[in-house]
Amino acid sequence: ARVSVLSDSEALVEFKAPQRAMTTGQAIVFYQEDRVLGGGWINEVI
Repeated sequence: ARVSVLSDSEALVEFKAPQRAMTTGQAIVFYQEDRVLGGGWINEVI
């Protein structure tokens, strides 16, 4: 996935392949191997 930081409180996440069952309000977490890089809540699915 590609993560683009839009502001201090928003990011745009673009996946290379279609994702299933993503829903507003779900948590999203970004990892690099076993290390957590960040995360947040899904505000909108496009």
